[in-house]
Amino acid sequence: MLEQRLQRLIAWIGLCVVVLLVIAVMTSRALPPVGAADDNDGDDRTYGVLAASGSLEANAVDTSEPVRFHLTVANVSDREVTSVRITRVGTTAITLASADWCQAGTGASALAQCQVSAALTPRQSVTVSGTLVATASTRGTVNATLAWAQRPTDTSTAAAGASGAQAAQPSTAGGSQTAQAVASTAVVRIGTLTVTPWPARFAAELFSSLPAWAVPIILVALGYFVQQRLTDFQSQREQHEKDRAEKAEAWRTMLPISHEYAVRYYAPLIAAADSLVQNAQKVIAIPPPDPKREPPLEAAFYALVMFQVRRNQLVNNTYYFKNHVGEQLVSGLFTAFGRRFLGERDVRERAAAKKQADALRLLDRATAAVDAADKKHVVLEKMAYEMFVGSGPLPELMTWLRGRLERGGATEALTYLDAYGAVLAFEMNRPYARWFDRQAELILTPQQEQAVRDMVRDVGATDPQMSAVAAELEQYFAEAGKKVVS
Repeated sequence: MLEQRLQRLIAWIGLCVVVLLVIAVMTSRALPPVGAADDNDGDDRTYGVLAASGSLEANAVDTSEPVRFHLTVANVSDREVTSVRITRVGTTAITLASADWCQAGTGASALAQCQVSAALTPRQSVTVSGTLVATASTRGTVNATLAWAQRPTDTSTAAAGASGAQAAQPSTAGGSQTAQAVASTAVVRIGTLTVTPWPARFAAELFSSLPAWAVPIILVALGYFVQQRLTDFQSQREQHEKDRAEKAEAWRTMLPISHEYAVRYYAPLIAAADSLVQNAQKVIAIPPPDPKREPPLEAAFYALVMFQVRRNQLVNNTYYFKNHVGEQLVSGLFTAFGRRFLGERDVRERAAAKKQADALRLLDRATAAVDAADKKHVVLEKMAYEMFVGSGPLPELMTWLRGRLERGGATEALTYLDAYGAVLAFEMNRPYARWFDRQAELILTPQQEQAVRDMVRDVGATDPQMSAVAAELEQYFAEAGKKVVS
């Protein structure tokens, strides 16, 4: 039990870790690795005559979540810069939602018309802001395209100024060699932005914080394990004490009674039934009038007499077992044996009943002349005496038994008595299970098992109690640990 709980706990922790790993891997694959920077600060660089720096208020947002940006432009030259504009902001997946410096809109044509500053004097700066919105998951650099114009003092200076700007685009009007305003552009890095759906971002953050959870998880697991171990130990201790108390109570009350019944009634019945079956089969196997039949016949005769004597000693002629089904099986098997052996299973029901009644009366008269303590030679001597005087039931019973074993059906009838002994032996030993810490096993031969099933079917056809046993037979076999041996 303890090992199973520990395995379930480990499996649960492992499953959680695997789920987090899978989510994190899927999240990392869903984000294209564009750009290497993780900060939200842009460039702080000089582009010819201008210096520009940008920043984002956040570097990680959800899809469709707005993020504010700021861009500062300063004139670092000694001449005036005019027509400062921002012509484009963002990428294909990150678009400009609003521009504070341009009321005309956020399209390319509107941005081309809106000026950040009409003129920046030397050392003058201006800061503008806007709002970006991501339309898809991405991770990359947010850039802004800056455009401006400056009128140099001469053409050589204009050329020098134009060459100093990133992506400079010089322009002149009509090919005139007089000083003209030079238009320039530069791409300014505002910052790096990561856009992910909130479930993926939550999973990534969760996974990144997993190492910090390791110690609490281990402590919780160890605490659970120790608590369960203490609980199981306490339960086992209580169960052990309970078993000891039950064992002592069973030995004090139930076992003495069961032991008395086993010694006084059940063990002698089993011994007599086994002797009758074994010796009767030997007699059947030897054809008459072979004198070798006499010793086993005498042993079978003695066993039959003692079996009936022990049966008559039973309290109310009833079996008292721990299991009611076992009581019904033992009684039913003896009934089946009596019908087939004493009644000879005559096809005529009345004739069979009469034969069985006559045999029982003869058996009762014979056993009345025998004591339970009589040995075999004593019973045989009594039979010899009755034969000598020409009167008595013992010689008559011997004659009946000799003829019964020579007639057909005896072997089948003995199979029921054989099964009777096997079931009775199992039920006799069952109360000792707690004392010996081992459950008794019901061991049957294939013939004995078939005899039990046939008896339940035949007797159950007319007996309601045996019909109820038929529904519980398989459960009884399972609880008894039935083993079929050849």
